Amino acid sequence: MNTDQQSHLKGVEGWLLFLSLALTIFTPLAMLASIGDSMSFVDLISERFPLYSRLVTGAIVVHFGMLFYCIYTGISLWKARKGGAAKAQMFLIAYLTFLGLLSRICG
Repeated sequence: MNTDQQSHLKGVEGWLLFLSLALTIFTPLAMLASIGDSMSFVDLISERFPLYSRLVTGAIVVHFGMLFYCIYTGISLWKARKGGAAKAQMFLIAYLTFLGLLSRICG
């Protein structure tokens, strides 16, 4: 690759920038709001439904892990690190799977 082609491929713009912002800022904020709602829900149901309360607590723990991986993935994309796109794809698949399982169990 010559220098002109390399300079053209540097930087994060367009949809990649939007995905980076979504993974680094918007999705973690939405996750934190969801975690806050879940934590208040656990307080309400813990006495009547202890097993369900433990299930929701486990989902909160997994959600925190997904939150940190989301931020890590967004930063990897933002800085155009090698494997950033693969990490983003892996996060999206894992998060959709997690939400699907959660809706199946709780819904």
